[in-house]
Amino acid sequence: MKLKIATLSLICALSTQAYATSTKEILANSEISSETKAAIEALQATHKLSATAKWSKDAVEKLKGLKVATAESIQAIRESSELTVDEIKELQSNADDNIGSEDLGEAKSKDESGVTSSAGRQSRPAVAPEGALYIDVYQESPVQINYNNRGNEIKKMSFEVVTRMEKNQNGELVPRFVRAQLISTGSDGHRTPEGEFAVEVNRRHRYYVSRTYGSRMDYAQFFIGGIAIHETPRSNYSKLGGPASHGCVRHSTEDAAAMWTIIGDTVRQGNIANVKVFGFGEEVVFADETTGVDENPTGIAAQVNAALSHSFDTLRR
Repeated sequence: MKLKIATLSLICALSTQAYATSTKEILANSEISSETKAAIEALQATHKLSATAKWSKDAVEKLKGLKVATAESIQAIRESSELTVDEIKELQSNADDNIGSEDLGEAKSKDESGVTSSAGRQSRPAVAPEGALYIDVYQESPVQINYNNRGNEIKKMSFEVVTRMEKNQNGELVPRFVRAQLISTGSDGHRTPEGEFAVEVNRRHRYYVSRTYGSRMDYAQFFIGGIAIHETPRSNYSKLGGPASHGCVRHSTEDAAAMWTIIGDTVRQGNIANVKVFGFGEEVVFADETTGVDENPTGIAAQVNAALSHSFDTLRR
């Protein structure tokens, strides 16, 4: 049973008090309802909450006041506030599945036991299954864009195209355009690794801080080693569309939040979410085999053109 809207409105942001109670201790607390505990256990089952994660006294009091709860409402208690970097670091240091840092490439990626990790590589199947989400990451590749209404021009940019395999009216599986956006990929010396990768389901973190740089990486979704799709602050928006990161795929807040929802919905339904990173400057051929707007005015190329033109005009002003 879901909480009523009136009840949800009473859930405040996490306090900045010291984190003193772990999830394990909460589950043993007799003052917290069995329904609330069941919601917490559901989050643990999906690797969204660890047994050692710490909770503030204020959050625990809110949990005690809930008679009925859902996984979503529990997440709201933990995620609805504007957490500080220090608060996120504390949560992160106590979570047993946060193992990445922004600058770690595949060869350097190690988990907390020091073992090199190669998890994440996943070749796309020869026949794409229905519901598969494909995230194509282009680095400084030539693409048609109509920015500032100047007419279509070929411009080298870093951008991302998201498609999903769906059946058309004839029952054939075809790629459907989902969205496209400007991104920043790795700069010189920190190139985003090329290849095909699976988004690692147990390494999706709504709040995250780079352990190397101490910078925010909210909406982090890791797909190889320490390389993730994540949000970048507004001060970096002028760099979107070109190489600027330490290997990660940076997005605006709006785009990072959208990708968080799209990928989350995909993996919860049991479908694959595959990231393909193309080589620097590689020629673009979209999933429906179109390469330009004139080739098919309703094809993926045309939809990418419209999305990137809007993204460029909005983010690069």
